[in-house]
Amino acid sequence: MNKKIPCDNCGLYLDEVYIHKNKDGKKYCNDCQLITSGISPSDIKPISKKGLEKVIKAAVNTLPLKLKDLKAKLKKEREEKQKLKDKKSSK
Repeated sequence: MNKKIPCDNCGLYLDEVYIHKNKDGKKYCNDCQLITSGISPSDIKPISKKGLEKVIKAAVNTLPLKLKDLKAKLKKEREEKQKLKDKKSSK
């Protein structure tokens, strides 16, 4: 069960997944975060039907990430970082 946290702006208690921390350490809900960042909810435009179809098509055609693929990707990234670190230390 998610922990309920109050929004520092409006005071609503929401699950922690709906609360975002600001740079100053204050916690805001989704609506208040938009307002404090200078974006009003009326500035957010709905996605077009064509755009939505494109997103859905990409999601359906994307294969799920498997654990072994993730491990291989992380191993490769670590090796690349180590190579860069070795090059910098040898200079």
